[in-house]
Amino acid sequence: MPQHHTIPWPHAPVHRLQDKGVYMITAATMHKQHFYRTKGLLNFLVCEILTLANTYEWQLEAWAAFSNHYHFVGRSEATTTNRRRFFSHLHGNLSRALNRSQGVSGVKRWYNFW
Repeated sequence: MPQHHTIPWPHAPVHRLQDKGVYMITAATMHKQHFYRTKGLLNFLVCEILTLANTYEWQLEAWAAFSNHYHFVGRSEATTTNRRRFFSHLHGNLSRALNRSQGVSGVKRWYNFW
């Protein structure tokens, strides 16, 4: 029987958001609910990502948006604080707009990013 060796898993890099560099970001809605099912909501999601990424000094290389999550690859030269503000601002804008469209307030729509 072959001996088992511990092999570093190449698809699980250390998650550091304090360094300047290129990141693959994923963010998911609360409980993976499909809040952005319509073309209009999905377009709004993408427009907010692109607009605020520019505001917060992210240079996006690729992105994909779905009804319950999004991904992007981008370079950030911003400080850690500005990066965290970006996600807070983005998810806040997205949540408030969706809540307004559904006639509710204070409903948390985004779970996290990593």
